[in-house]
Amino acid sequence: MKKMEQTQRELIIVRHGEAEHLVGTERSTGGWTDTHLTPYGRRQAQCTAEALSLELAGREFGFHCSDLIRARETADIIGVGIGKTACPSPEIREFNNGCAAGMSLAAAEAVKAPLDGPVGEWRPFSGGENWNEFVSRVAKFGDENLASGCHLVVCHGGTAFNLVFWYLGLEAKYVGRIYTDLDPCGIIRLRRSKYGENTIHRLNDIAHLASL
Repeated sequence: MKKMEQTQRELIIVRHGEAEHLVGTERSTGGWTDTHLTPYGRRQAQCTAEALSLELAGREFGFHCSDLIRARETADIIGVGIGKTACPSPEIREFNNGCAAGMSLAAAEAVKAPLDGPVGEWRPFSGGENWNEFVSRVAKFGDENLASGCHLVVCHGGTAFNLVFWYLGLEAKYVGRIYTDLDPCGIIRLRRSKYGENTIHRLNDIAHLASL
């Protein structure tokens, strides 16, 4: 993993709003399942747009999003609020769950491969990736697009974690040993302190959703 450049300043990460696969009695898998936001998810995105428009007012920043529908719809709503259009990328999609994409949780469980080795090398679904490959994919995007300045990224829970992993420069041996929850439209803010430390300033901040 490429070492973080000293010019890195700030990274703001937003998980997409509530999506269709997250609700209902017959919930489906996430990953590369491509679903739309629910009406509630759109309201979450609107509240996030309002909060970020104040936080980012007058600042220069890059704006990126996953190319999966739920992330693009969230980014489109946020983009209206901040006056900017996100650049979509497949490199910051969620974990590639291969044959399980579009399946119900029960059906996916039935085809999941057993964990029989290191977590980072486990490929739970045929046609998908393992966690080490996921980490490398997201780190490559970070190295190529987020190495300096301020950036806003709208993505997914797993991708957001891997961006935190990349930003902090954690070694691959920690894969499978550290994780963090991130609610729909939760915000993570990472920044470099005046002492040059990579700092987790906010983690799963949902204060802006309190009115919903």
